[in-house]
Amino acid sequence: MSTACLDHRATTRMWEHLKTSKHVLWEYYHVFGQQWVHIYKDQLMALTGKSERAINDILQSYRSEDHANGVKIKQQKYSPDQVTVLFKAFDESQFADSAKITEIADKTGLMRNQISTWFSRERKIRAGQIRRRHRKLKKKETVKYFSIENILSDDFPKKK
Repeated sequence: MSTACLDHRATTRMWEHLKTSKHVLWEYYHVFGQQWVHIYKDQLMALTGKSERAINDILQSYRSEDHANGVKIKQQKYSPDQVTVLFKAFDESQFADSAKITEIADKTGLMRNQISTWFSRERKIRAGQIRRRHRKLKKKETVKYFSIENILSDDFPKKK
C-alpha cells in the first residue's frame, strides 16, 4: 500500500475519532495521512454513506490540491497478494471486462480504476513501450572513501 498502514492501536484510535467526526474524509486524509481508500473502503463507505467512487473522487481532489501546492504524494504500492492476483488475471486475458475488474477488485480490495490502470500499464510494458521502474542503487562517495584502495593509500584520512 502506498501509505504506511497504521499499527493496530493507531488504527483503532483513528476509527474511534472518525466515528464522531463531521468531516470524515478530510480528517482521514489530512489528520491521519491516509491518502488512499485501499483496505479501509468498507469502513469509509459506512461512515460517510458515500460510494467507493465518491470517496475516491474526494480523496483524489485532496491529492490534486496537495500536488498543486508542491506536496509529494507517495505512489501506492500493491501487496504481493494483490500483484499475484493481477498477474494471474492478466495472464488469462490482457483485457479485463467490467465483470473481471469487479472480480479482481473484490479479491484485492483495489478500486476499479486502479485495476484498469494497472492492466493498461502492464500491456505497455509487455509491448516494450515503457519499462518497469527499478530503483537504481547509487554508489555513494562513502563507498569509494572506504574502499580498500583508498584505505591503503598513504593519505587515507584526507583523500576522498
